Amino acid sequence: MNDRVWVSVAPASTETVVGLEADILRENNALALDSIRRNTAGEPLSADHFPKQINIDPNTDHPDVFTRTRHLFHGGYWYVSAACASVLQSCDLGNGAVYPVDFRQMDRKTPVPGQYYALNIGNKKTAFVPSSSKNVRENPFSKGFYQLYPIAEDDDVAVTTSALDGADIWIDPSLTRAFFVSDRLATALRAAGCDKPFKLRRCRIV
Repeated sequence: MNDRVWVSVAPASTETVVGLEADILRENNALALDSIRRNTAGEPLSADHFPKQINIDPNTDHPDVFTRTRHLFHGGYWYVSAACASVLQSCDLGNGAVYPVDFRQMDRKTPVPGQYYALNIGNKKTAFVPSSSKNVRENPFSKGFYQLYPIAEDDDVAVTTSALDGADIWIDPSLTRAFFVSDRLATALRAAGCDKPFKLRRCRIV
């Protein structure tokens, strides 16, 4: 067991956000919104809760959006590249999963190069220690719940030793705009060259 834990500040950053049109949002908006909420909360979900096809318009907002492989990005749901999905599957996903998604141009016919997957984090751990953390703030409308700032650095976020047990990727219900990964997963992501968009910051274990 390695004694390091990492928090991703990607959910608190706008850099990973991409404008996408998902079939599930068109066809069953209520299911899609509920699925996004539950996925953000770390609940395990079946493939039926995720898009089957995504359409993008390369001429708006992000003209170079898929001229290079994007290993992690967000458009309501989290998506990962094939290389990143392979790394995730080589580690302990617990109750989480990756589901293949067919990416097309806005005409819904022209394929986007590469294979991408929707990510269901699917795990929860309660290990965050707000009293020992920096660059977080308590939600003024929900006492006991905190938000992570994108400027967080190594050792700003504190967790208990319970974070070392169980799945390699998880959500802590008390800290929003963040998810956590084990050192094993962080190391594997770096080795595969997939780690940069995760914006990982080392946690302090208290």
